[in-house]
Amino acid sequence: ESAVGQNGDEQAPSGNGNRLQHHCAGLLTAPREGPGLAITLGAQPSMDATHRVLGPLLLGRGALRRLEVLAPLFGEEAKPSQPVFLRLPPAQDEASASLSGARRHPFLTLELCPVDGMCAPFAEEAETEDAPLKPEELLDIADVEINCRDAEVAEMRQLPFSRDRQRGVQRVEEALLGVVERMEALPGDDGLAPDLAGQRMWLKERSHQLLRVMKKLH
Repeated sequence: ESAVGQNGDEQAPSGNGNRLQHHCAGLLTAPREGPGLAITLGAQPSMDATHRVLGPLLLGRGALRRLEVLAPLFGEEAKPSQPVFLRLPPAQDEASASLSGARRHPFLTLELCPVDGMCAPFAEEAETEDAPLKPEELLDIADVEINCRDAEVAEMRQLPFSRDRQRGVQRVEEALLGVVERMEALPGDDGLAPDLAGQRMWLKERSHQLLRVMKKLH
C-alpha cells in the first residue's frame, strides 16, 4: 500500500520502489479513482500516475500472451478482431486433488502478497523465462496472432495510401516477422510431434504470404 504524506500526496513505500510501478507484464492494476481492473501486457510507466498496482499474476502466462496478440495493431476503433471469453474451469474434487497432489485453480484467486515484498509475475509457473511456453502453446498463440494480422491486412488493402496506414503496415510487418522468428526458434521437425511440425510449417507459410502482401502496400 502507499502512504499519504502531510500534504495529502501519496508517497511510494520505502524499501521497494517497484511495488507501485507498472514496470512489467503480468500486473493486476486498478484506477486510483473509479472502478475497473486492468492487466499490464508490458511496462506501462504512464499508468503510475493514474493506477495502483494490486499485485502480480501468479499463473497464466499463456493466457496473457493470447490477450497480447489479440490487441489490434491497426484500425480507427482499435477493437480486437476476435471476441474473448473468460471460462471458469470445472470444479475439482477436493479429495482426489489432495491424493494426486494437484492444486485447485479457480479462474481468479486473490492472495495477500508476501510481507517482505511483491513476488515476480507468474512465480508459481514451472516454465522459466528462457522457455516460457510449450511448443503446442506457442503454435496456438501464433495461430491466433496470424488470424488477427490477416484481418488487419485485409482492412489495409482497402484503404488509400496514408501515413496512418503505413504505420499500421510497419507494425503488422514487425509482428509477423516476430511470429516467423518464434517458429524458427522451436525445435527442429525431429524434435516435434508430426502434427506440431506440420502446424509450424503451415503457420510459417501463412506468415510469409502475409509479408509478401505487406510489401505491396509500401
